[in-house]
Amino acid sequence: MQLRLYGDSSGRERVLKRQLFRFVLVGLAATITTYATLIIGVELFDVAAVTASIVGYALGVLVNYWLNYRYTFGSSKKHTFVLPRFLMVTAVGMMLNAFIMYAGIHWFQLNYLLAQLFAVMIVMTWSFSANRLWAFAD
Repeated sequence: MQLRLYGDSSGRERVLKRQLFRFVLVGLAATITTYATLIIGVELFDVAAVTASIVGYALGVLVNYWLNYRYTFGSSKKHTFVLPRFLMVTAVGMMLNAFIMYAGIHWFQLNYLLAQLFAVMIVMTWSFSANRLWAFAD
């Protein structure tokens, strides 16, 4: 028998694990949307790669927001409240990613793929926490 001093947290732990799992799936869906838009834009519509990438990224952000709003966090708050917060979390994540990439490549002489791996792990942790505790919090 295990004694818990702060009450039964197993329900909270299950919710947290479920949200984290869903967050990763949503990120995968957003990434697929981004890459599909890029490839379709370049290969089928002869759109410049940078332009297609920007459009794909924007669509990926929208997919990420919508699925996290509905599926991951099940928010009931108004979009006018949640969306600006989500976009701020996304903007900080983008800057954090850029900083980690720069530091990894230029300061620590890491291969860019390894630097990106570290960036993804840190930014994912940041994004999940900030979205859960602030952007989508009830």
